[in-house]
Amino acid sequence: MPDRDEDTWGGIDGPFRRDRKGFVASALSCAARALETESDRWFLWLPVLFATGILTYFALYNEPGPRIAATLVLGAAACG
Repeated sequence: MPDRDEDTWGGIDGPFRRDRKGFVASALSCAARALETESDRWFLWLPVLFATGILTYFALYNEPGPRIAATLVLGAAACG
């Protein structure tokens, strides 16, 4: 409605307007924000990550082959 000065408030759906990103982009954005807020506590997450890796290794039916191990090492190096 022109008499309500909608342009000042950002258009018709001003406060309810959402960013039109896809699901993956919004999930990655949310994960990045969560990691950023936890940046001062990353050191405290190391034991949790080590325990998760150990439990995952012992939960495997067979020991992983050298290709999978190399892929995981390269992936960890890329993240670092």
